[in-house]
Amino acid sequence: MNGAAPLQLIIFSLSIVGAISDWKYKQKRGKTSSRKAKIIFIVLLLLWAASFAFLFSLPLKPETEEQFVHGAAGLVTMTGVWLFGAWECYRWRVRKKNPIPLASLR
Repeated sequence: MNGAAPLQLIIFSLSIVGAISDWKYKQKRGKTSSRKAKIIFIVLLLLWAASFAFLFSLPLKPETEEQFVHGAAGLVTMTGVWLFGAWECYRWRVRKKNPIPLASLR
């Protein structure tokens, strides 16, 4: 196990908590993401998926295939977790800049 795995687990766990908080925030009529932010996130997600497809479509020699696949899977997982974490950081900033008024909570 490498040193990045615990950090990825922490980022992923905090991102899950953030996603649940964001879902509750939106249910209480909180501000949703801007169109520009959604487009940027979708483009980054598509680039992430394309890199995943590209890495696993490369022709490999049988003796290096297992090592390459293991490294590529780790890289794709790591970037996916960081992308999810970055999105939730953005949403946290939106929630902090636009709190729900107390009158609407009652």
